[in-house]
Amino acid sequence: MLTVTSDVLRRHFQTCKQKGDCPAPGQAEPGRRRTACNACVEARLFCDGEYPCETCLHRGIHCSFTHIQEPSGPVTRTRPTVGSPQSDRIPGPAKMAIPFLLHYADTGSDSELGSLRLLAQCGSGNCTIDHQSNDENMFETWESLFNSFINPSTLGPSCGIPAGPTDRFSSELLENTSTRLLSLLASSDRSPPDRDPPDLHKAEQLLSPRNIGNALEALLDNPFNAHFFHAASFHLNTASPRLILTMVLLGATYITPQNTTDLAQYSEVAEHLIFDDPEFQVLVHGQNHLPEHRILEILQSALYAMYLQTNHDNPTSIRRLRMQRFPAVITAIRTLNLTTITNDSAPSSSTWESHLLQEGLVRVMAGIHLFNYYCIMFYRHPTQLRITETTFEIPQRDDLFHARDAAEWERLYPMNLDDRAPDTMRLHTVLREYMRADHTNHDQGHYPRTLLGLFLVLSGLHSILFDLLPLHTITNDPCIFHPVERGLDRWKSHWDLLCSDIEPARAQRAGFIIHAVEYWWVAKALIRCPAAGLLEGRDDGDTRDGFRGMVERLGVGGGGCVRSG
Repeated sequence: MLTVTSDVLRRHFQTCKQKGDCPAPGQAEPGRRRTACNACVEARLFCDGEYPCETCLHRGIHCSFTHIQEPSGPVTRTRPTVGSPQSDRIPGPAKMAIPFLLHYADTGSDSELGSLRLLAQCGSGNCTIDHQSNDENMFETWESLFNSFINPSTLGPSCGIPAGPTDRFSSELLENTSTRLLSLLASSDRSPPDRDPPDLHKAEQLLSPRNIGNALEALLDNPFNAHFFHAASFHLNTASPRLILTMVLLGATYITPQNTTDLAQYSEVAEHLIFDDPEFQVLVHGQNHLPEHRILEILQSALYAMYLQTNHDNPTSIRRLRMQRFPAVITAIRTLNLTTITNDSAPSSSTWESHLLQEGLVRVMAGIHLFNYYCIMFYRHPTQLRITETTFEIPQRDDLFHARDAAEWERLYPMNLDDRAPDTMRLHTVLREYMRADHTNHDQGHYPRTLLGLFLVLSGLHSILFDLLPLHTITNDPCIFHPVERGLDRWKSHWDLLCSDIEPARAQRAGFIIHAVEYWWVAKALIRCPAAGLLEGRDDGDTRDGFRGMVERLGVGGGGCVRSG
């Protein structure tokens, strides 16, 4: 009896509801200290990491647990019977282990076809991609995996993307859109002499009606963009041509990554068209008299244009983003006071269109925050958005945002005040609560209940950590990281709670955010080894050399790692 009560895994088997096919360990062997059986671990829809176990990774010690390799041949697994409750479950998305600190590969080797397409979460039954490959080299670099989240163009074409335009856009509408975009590019032909004019003949091929339809479908169906762009409210006939151009180019990089040279040229043209546009300059200089829907379109265009330029990874373009473009976007959102934006619209006091507009501004602010995090992490740029300015609302109701019409929005919105969120959840407030020393009841506390919300919190903790790294070189005091580490531990607890009860459909809709535990790993590793996160003199701030050097120093056997404390 003493053995059963002292072994976490045996106690777990007494109440396990997963009914896995792995029997409980025998009384003679105590077994590894785990909090869940194999069936429960497999039920989680994220990579929990088994190289090494979480406890050893957290404590920075060598893990003695040896992972049991799967046989190289096909494995026959016992399926639940028809009458089993598990037979009614929706199959979960494909899972894969991504222990980047232990399997950091040469960045020159490109294995996107297998591992990155696996992240596309194809849901069709006739998928031709082998998502269950037993290849032992299915370990992608953490850099590529993160980049595939923030920039879906690095993924191969998903099996769910149709070969041609669907009924979403009519042929006549696509013809008119092609004419509008070609006219916009023709106007850019009168650009300054130091800028190469676009090749209009190639543009006619790229911006054909069929290609426009395919690119827009790919963009609107992508899980990452679904967090920030409401597809049901997008009207091709009334949308700004500048917004459509950036959407088409981003969607084109997703489905035709081989045309990188041509797409890079038009991406630069789109960047200048958006940031040099008088309407954008009006926002920057605080002389705004534009309607809110135009403000939203301008900011969405700017955000897509910046994503496009980081996709092509040209140092000159990245330098221009760092010095001009992104600071201009930050100035615009400060002028518009979007750093404090919330959405409290309800059917009783607002319309569905007003709700979408306000929620769109909240989510574009979240996208700008994530882009700031992206630049801090990959290019090691100083933060443009101060952590004290992250007082915007964390999106909490994905179901309301994805409502297809006003009737569905009214049906989903709780009429009972007791069923609503207790109050507006601001990112700055949640970060402060996570890092408080006297905050003990974190399992029942006020925290985001969505994958996107928790990812925004994690990115905020990362940003604070990178701000503290230079200070550590002066003080050499590991205590300065204690608040961030408290926040990371509480974040991991909340992430586990959320993912233990998540539905497969929600996980697929989350896109790459479902792998957020990878970023938690790198933050914990940097706290143990802060010297690895410092830029070296040879690192170029407009390339990813600084990020690559950091990951190499954090890897097993990294010689540049000096542990804190």
